[in-house]
Amino acid sequence: MIDWQDRVMDRIRGRRFLITHSIIRDIMGSTVVALELAEHLLASGADVTVYASHVAAPMADEFAARGLPVLDEVSAKSLSLDDFDVIWVHSQVLPASLIDDLNSQDARHRANLPIFVFLHMSALDFAADEHPYMAGLEDRLAGISLFVSAEARRTLTPFLDPETPTALFPNPVPDGFSAAIPRDRDSPERILVVSNHPPAEVLTAATLLTERGHEVEVFGQGQTNYRLLTAELITEFDVVITIGKTVQYALVAGVPVFVYDHFGGFGYLDQANLAAAADRNFSGRGGERLAARTIAERVLTGYAAARDFQSANRPAFRSAYALGPVLDQVLREAGTDRPALAWPPAFGLATRSAQRFAARFYQFWGERDQARAEIHVLSQELATQRDRSARLEAELSSARARETDLIADGHRLAVEVEALRESWSYRIGNQMVRPFSMIRGTFTPRPREVEESQDPELGFRADAG
Repeated sequence: MIDWQDRVMDRIRGRRFLITHSIIRDIMGSTVVALELAEHLLASGADVTVYASHVAAPMADEFAARGLPVLDEVSAKSLSLDDFDVIWVHSQVLPASLIDDLNSQDARHRANLPIFVFLHMSALDFAADEHPYMAGLEDRLAGISLFVSAEARRTLTPFLDPETPTALFPNPVPDGFSAAIPRDRDSPERILVVSNHPPAEVLTAATLLTERGHEVEVFGQGQTNYRLLTAELITEFDVVITIGKTVQYALVAGVPVFVYDHFGGFGYLDQANLAAAADRNFSGRGGERLAARTIAERVLTGYAAARDFQSANRPAFRSAYALGPVLDQVLREAGTDRPALAWPPAFGLATRSAQRFAARFYQFWGERDQARAEIHVLSQELATQRDRSARLEAELSSARARETDLIADGHRLAVEVEALRESWSYRIGNQMVRPFSMIRGTFTPRPREVEESQDPELGFRADAG
């Protein structure tokens, strides 16, 4: 076992961790970070508890499958500060019982509080829940405040006290990705697109690449494949088209990555664009917009150079983005001394009120999104039924048209038959064949007479001469 693994195990084994989150439901950035962190801590010998304001499938099922059921507001009522050594906070969410603990006289003067780690996963304005929106909370509690990228730290630290210790937590990935063995191909035979919001040009590029004989799979919300990525899965492909955390998966696993999504992107990473792409968490922002045909061409023509760049830099990517060493650094820095907790009663009351509002907001946010997802599924089912109904209506209309045609044909034939019967030639012909019909009737014995005239054994009349 290498040195950093010994060190990080010493900082984790036997310690009690609480991981908090706003909404644990979708397979997306911050929820995946929470899951991988919890799984890593559990495997390293820690006792792990997970809490979220809103909890639902599919991600809640992923936690439960790993022996980590997620607590909600009701089931977390008995939690206390005394239950934990480290509290890892997403979106500044804390269970109400911990705020009540902090507001108590004993907690206010307690010298041995848990270590608080606050993580901010986005600097974007629409992701306001990732910002330090409760003024003073983080300044008072944080052993360290973490940011997913340098851009996020630049954007969000003005909302914190300058004395608050900060560090980067650049979407590190499970250590198993470091040991992954990538495919060795001269061209990208198998291509993976990973996105919860793929733009039209990426989907069109995927179609173009498929038409050229390359195998392309699309993973993400709303796609056929919507599941967590593993080292085994990502190394089944020669290149990944994606942004965000999946970039770090690919870099550590040794798979060439083409950075592009709904923000645009940089294409294949190289020495010239790596720093700029990493500065914004490989989101694609700061890159360029590309046409679908250009994306497809660059994926193919730039592959060899991207593969060589990836191979040459993989050791550095492992050091920068593997969870074990990154977490070791965080826990070491977060464990340093900090000033005594200043927690005035008025601030405690304001924080309790703000946390209550935030909890309700996240609950309704989660329920709204869940309802939207259900509406989407029902809308698709309704559209399918409408299509089926339209097909049946068309078939019924066609059958009715055929029925009308057959009735018309029947009327036409009846008229023709009647006209034929009334015709002069029909009447003459009928009169000409009538004598023959009468003769045939005279000389043709009736069935009963034939039966009586035959000998049962000889088969003919007994008196025939």
